[in-house]
Amino acid sequence: MTEPGDPLGTNYEVPAKQRPWGVIAAIVAFVLVGVLVFWITREKKSDQVRQEVVSALDKELGAEEELIKAQREKVMDLTRQVETLRSSIQVGQVKNGKAAVAQFNQLAAEQRAERDKFTKMAEEYNKKVAEYRKLSE
Repeated sequence: MTEPGDPLGTNYEVPAKQRPWGVIAAIVAFVLVGVLVFWITREKKSDQVRQEVVSALDKELGAEEELIKAQREKVMDLTRQVETLRSSIQVGQVKNGKAAVAQFNQLAAEQRAERDKFTKMAEEYNKKVAEYRKLSE
């Protein structure tokens, strides 16, 4: 039994302290919000950088497209000259056959060189277009 001067009694046990679930939940929510803000900020920055790269690549592709068109016209012009000279030689419309054949060979070599240059330019352009499309997605 309890003694008169002992208000709690001898059999009374101190209740175990409960965990402060509200404080723990608030800390977890704060950390999650912090992580979310960090992730959003990082994504915005990476998206902004990607947009800048896409914009620069777009300008570069525009300039290269014009160069490729000019190179294509040059190759087509050389092809016309080669074919015209070939026809003239075959028909016999040239006065000096040896000089015409030498000129034909020179034009044909120049045509091949310009065509190879065009092919390389087109391949590089196509790679950049593929990269542009990949970044634009």
